[in-house]
Amino acid sequence: MELPSWAFGSGSRFKLFAQPGWQRDPYMVNEGLARAGVPAPLAAAKAEAGGAAYTYDFRWAPTAGPLAGLAFHCLDVPFAFDAFGEPGVREVTGAAPPAALAVDMHGAWVRFVADGDPGWERYETASRPVMAFAEPSAVHEDPLQTERAAWG
Repeated sequence: MELPSWAFGSGSRFKLFAQPGWQRDPYMVNEGLARAGVPAPLAAAKAEAGGAAYTYDFRWAPTAGPLAGLAFHCLDVPFAFDAFGEPGVREVTGAAPPAALAVDMHGAWVRFVADGDPGWERYETASRPVMAFAEPSAVHEDPLQTERAAWG
């Protein structure tokens, strides 16, 4: 099976939102753990236990500067918290990070905190939906199927 181009490449970040109740804390899993097959089993266990889990993959990267082309660790944080005015943020995002992406991601986090639902389908093992935050953002089914199968 061949992975679609958006699911493979520089610095993808696959994350997991999970409603409190199972292990009591929401889950955020970073890209290093994703490549080791961690988010899918966590989300699947949550779903099988009757709970709700939501996964996302941050796919945007700055187009200029020393980190151009890299969706590196924590780059999603200013988007999630609408924190572009904080010290050092513009040095890594560039002068004009995409406003629509910031609205999408910040809105998802606010909805998740307020209602326990970020605005896309819960993770289910039949479809394994993942929100890819990018330009444009969209939900994809089982984008890490090959990697998940490799980890067994």
